[in-house]
Amino acid sequence: MTESADLTTLSPPSPITDATGGIWCLVASPSKGAQVCLNGVVQTTTANVSSLLYKNHACYQLTTAGIWSVWKNNAWVVGADPRESPDGTSVTTIGPAIINSVGESWTLATGPNGMQVVVNGTPDTTTALVVKLYYKTHLVYQTNSAGGWWSKSKSSDTWTATTDPTGTNGNISVDPSLDALYLPRLCGPTIDAGDPTIDLGDPPIEPLPNGGRVNLGHLGNTASATRTFPDVNGDGTIDGLDVLGVAASFGSLSGDPRFLAAADRDLNDAVDGQDLAFVSAFYAQSCP
Repeated sequence: MTESADLTTLSPPSPITDATGGIWCLVASPSKGAQVCLNGVVQTTTANVSSLLYKNHACYQLTTAGIWSVWKNNAWVVGADPRESPDGTSVTTIGPAIINSVGESWTLATGPNGMQVVVNGTPDTTTALVVKLYYKTHLVYQTNSAGGWWSKSKSSDTWTATTDPTGTNGNISVDPSLDALYLPRLCGPTIDAGDPTIDLGDPPIEPLPNGGRVNLGHLGNTASATRTFPDVNGDGTIDGLDVLGVAASFGSLSGDPRFLAAADRDLNDAVDGQDLAFVSAFYAQSCP
């Protein structure tokens, strides 16, 4: 028997095979709903099981009451949702997701004003200009292009203003993503991550497009700073969709119905030829 892959979910009649060759299934009971079956033997201590899941060589069960348990030392032990994202998980582009402790999927999508948070496919219309989602200690954090941070544990909660959870005193707790010359790469975590109270200057010292916030590190707020990746739709690649985003709002000003903040790459409250030039200059490039 071949061991099942991580995050395999039982879909009857296909069983789950563990690392020792054990075969897991669900069987219907007239009085206890679905029960777990291991190697053809029903585990009578289980009841009302909605699904089985396999991860890290362990079998998990989820009951209809929303309780997760893991098979450990020949017994079921109540535990956390095994799909929950680990601390330090971050999302900066469309596609990847954070799974919180109650199994909700948190992603980013293009909204009326830049990127916004989406939970289980439903946009959170209270969010805008979001540049990152971050997960730590069972809390989902979001930060926007102005540098503010908010957190909540589940979608029904209210966003609470908080501080940057990724580091303290100007430090970051992730790989800074530097190249061979120790310069920040495009889309790295130091880009637009410096002190939001530092004035960029007028005209700004950092080259455009710069995201409206200084970079973190020794090149932050200097003419040698790495530029902000002008990814209009947030999918990690500059392509025709980004050009289309600029074209669709071309000539609009902040406050106009057609104005798309994510297309205003020089942050002058207008989508114009300069913004199109920035996007075109990075065409066909992707985040490393």
